[in-house]
Amino acid sequence: MARQPDASTGKASGTPSGPGGQFQPAAWRLVVRATGEVVVPRLILADHFWPRFVGLQFRAGLPQGTGLLLLPCRSVHTCFLRFPIDLACLDGRGRVVEVRKHLRPWRAAIAPAGTHAILETTAGEIQLNVGQVLAVEPAVGGNAVPPSSLRFLC
Repeated sequence: MARQPDASTGKASGTPSGPGGQFQPAAWRLVVRATGEVVVPRLILADHFWPRFVGLQFRAGLPQGTGLLLLPCRSVHTCFLRFPIDLACLDGRGRVVEVRKHLRPWRAAIAPAGTHAILETTAGEIQLNVGQVLAVEPAVGGNAVPPSSLRFLC
């Protein structure tokens, strides 16, 4: 049986949790550190081999406001994706080093030097600029402790 994302950690297992390949609710969201503006209300983590390997392949799409954070990650491909995506490349301090919009299926993207993680969203959802610094916070109130893989965004 396939593992499901853990709502307490927000970790994606790389497998869908319900009909249509929908993910379970995430426990984290991404915000712009300087302003607190919410960039991604629901953040799914892919911080182990299998979730990074599967990523968004074979899914019909992502729910609006949801992003997949691949880490560590320096390149992505869109083989077997059914929809275009936006990418934001983040360095080890959470700073946006590159934004790519509308990457169509069957393409590859290599991130610039210094990239630590790549955020994927449905095309048209990323509203970020190079140089902005992101932070992670609990999606639903509380004082949850982020997993060690997210500490670079604290």
